[in-house]
Amino acid sequence: MIVAKPIMQFDGIDIFQLRDVEAKKNMVRLTKWLPATNQEFGYLAKEYGRIREDATRQCVIVYWCGKVALYVNDITEGAFDRMGDENET
Repeated sequence: MIVAKPIMQFDGIDIFQLRDVEAKKNMVRLTKWLPATNQEFGYLAKEYGRIREDATRQCVIVYWCGKVALYVNDITEGAFDRMGDENET
């Protein structure tokens, strides 16, 4: 998975920097960038736990510029990235 040192933890879950997952070509962002609040960390921690129940899935919580998001291994062979962001026009 990720060999970098986490920058923090929330509820026992390691939190990594964006640059740590950018090097992993098979990881894609699953959620929007959310404010780094306890409420949003809690939401991501629940999703992290749910996804990790599947042994074929990898996921990591990422911190970047005061925001957090959940990244997962791409099981769509790139189709997810090709969909684009809903904010793009």
